[in-house]
Amino acid sequence: MSNDPLPPIPPPMLQRWREFRIRVMPLLFFLLLAVATAVLWKEVAVPPMVGVGFAETNIAAVASPLPGIVSQMTVKRFQQVKAGEPICQLVLKDPKIIAAELAVIEAQIQLIRIGMAPVIGAAQVELNYYQLRLDLMKERTAQATDMVNLRQKEADFERAEQLYQEKPAPLITPVQYEIARTAVDALKTTIHARSNTLERLDSDLRNFVVPEQNQSSLNPITAAIAVQEANLRQIETAESPRTLYAPIDGLVSAVHRRAGESALAGESIITISSVQSEQIVAFIRQPLIYKPKTGMTVHVRVRTPHRETGDATVIQVGAQMEPYSTAMLPIPSTRPQEWGLPVALTMPVGLNLFPGELVDVIFDAKK
Repeated sequence: MSNDPLPPIPPPMLQRWREFRIRVMPLLFFLLLAVATAVLWKEVAVPPMVGVGFAETNIAAVASPLPGIVSQMTVKRFQQVKAGEPICQLVLKDPKIIAAELAVIEAQIQLIRIGMAPVIGAAQVELNYYQLRLDLMKERTAQATDMVNLRQKEADFERAEQLYQEKPAPLITPVQYEIARTAVDALKTTIHARSNTLERLDSDLRNFVVPEQNQSSLNPITAAIAVQEANLRQIETAESPRTLYAPIDGLVSAVHRRAGESALAGESIITISSVQSEQIVAFIRQPLIYKPKTGMTVHVRVRTPHRETGDATVIQVGAQMEPYSTAMLPIPSTRPQEWGLPVALTMPVGLNLFPGELVDVIFDAKK
């Protein structure tokens, strides 16, 4: 009988597999999870920030520079206008007030005429000169009065014409319509004829020679006439309509005052809205995951059924948190407003946004 030891019996495969599962596999799974966690952390640990924004609206308010009355409105709501196009006229003073001031000047002129009587013999040449100036002022006063009356008559005729052309039957008789038109034509004829008289008187006044020895003998009269001439120039400036022009190209979005209504200084008469936006204003809600920077590329997504998306670039980042309406949020909120960091973006190519249209903005730190 041999004393050699028996060869070792190899462990079965199930035992080896059990040892492998217990000792090696946990370590392998741990290493794999650690690598996957590192990769995922690097790729998605900094999620994109989502903000809300809108296509910035460009609105211009055409306001009254001084208190006055809107005398003529050449545009209506939703009408396209160009920058520099006249849109309305403004009379800075009520025609009745201007007529009263002209009546005061006319009375002052008559007072000056009476005061000139005692010195007629001593300064006949000067009196003729001042008489000519007074005649010119009188005609200018009458001309200004007729201009005021003409605007009133033209407004009456415009209303009469609208009533006469009313369908199915005119609201005024043909006689009333003809009376209104005749009044306008008569005033135009009178104004045209007086314009020739004013030109003649002005020419005579420029060619009038006053002897030097008598030029200072009527200083009080000269001063009085100078005062009334200044008042007359002021009234003429006030009675001339002030034309207001469109400051930008756009669409008339609102008409706040109609022809014949009064407007206070600084009060808006017409609001013009641009039909194109130049940039998008977005707000990033708090907390900020990272700080956006100028030049960063972002995704802009419209809220249409097709959810079109375009790329935009950050133009400017705001300096402080600012409030914005919660109506901009996709999900309604009970709070009236939120606070966020404002950011200006370029308009994405291919997205035809209406001014004021809401969009969603995605800020990705890896972009």
